[in-house]
Amino acid sequence: MSNRGVDYSKLESQKEQSNNSKLDDLSRKISQFRGINSDIFDQSQRDMNADNGILGQLEERLNQLNQDIMNQSQAFSRILQNGTNRKTLRNAIAILVILIVLYYILKKIF
Repeated sequence: MSNRGVDYSKLESQKEQSNNSKLDDLSRKISQFRGINSDIFDQSQRDMNADNGILGQLEERLNQLNQDIMNQSQAFSRILQNGTNRKTLRNAIAILVILIVLYYILKKIF
């Protein structure tokens, strides 16, 4: 009977060691995930930086695009106000429309 008691004790000890090993493994993995989470958070904070982060660069590019559009719309309105350029503008728009129509026709064919 005492042999069985020793066997169970030994088995329990092995199981406990196995569980401890698995818990240590799990603890290391959780620590790694915490490190990764921290790195992701730090990178997102750098990206959110308005001065030199990705969002700051995007804002700068969008502002430049907005300024370019405003400049082009002002130039377009000056062209429309000038009567001699209307014929040229009409021809340019007609050519543009023809090119767009040809593009879609060729796209459907091929």
